[in-house]
Amino acid sequence: MQTTTNFFPKGSVDHKPRLHDDREKLPRVELARLAPTVPTMMTKTAKTTAIYWLAAAFLVSFFTVGVPYWQIAYSKVSLPDTLYGAGLFVVGVLAAATRAFGKARLVAVIFVVGAAIPAAILARVAVETASDPTSHNLWPLEMIIAAVVGMVSSSAGALVGCLPSLFSGR
Repeated sequence: MQTTTNFFPKGSVDHKPRLHDDREKLPRVELARLAPTVPTMMTKTAKTTAIYWLAAAFLVSFFTVGVPYWQIAYSKVSLPDTLYGAGLFVVGVLAAATRAFGKARLVAVIFVVGAAIPAAILARVAVETASDPTSHNLWPLEMIIAAVVGMVSSSAGALVGCLPSLFSGR
């Protein structure tokens, strides 16, 4: 005689009913329920580490690009030429370090670290338009230019950060 039993508790990995003979011995310890906990804990730790690296890289990039840019008079600013310099090099280095040591995903590194440059531009636009609303009439173009420069810089750094894992075979 065959009976339908469900030996996995509700919310477990597999809760579909299965057919068993009366002679078949059901497992007492449900290893399938315990197995996913170990990789999940390691994944949460890796995700947390990646998030810290991404946040730190964003903040350092934001201020490294922003502080010199904010000190230039608005009449002297010419994007993208004003952004070229040590700040973009730091963005690339931080993207490489975040990818290599922080083990963050490639796309996340490119978008998060690259977004620091448009964020620095947006901070200046917000402050200057608060005092003079006509100062940044073309701010969407400023944002697009800064986004392209930021994504190119962080993409180059993130790809360099992929090299250690590529050559190590992981």
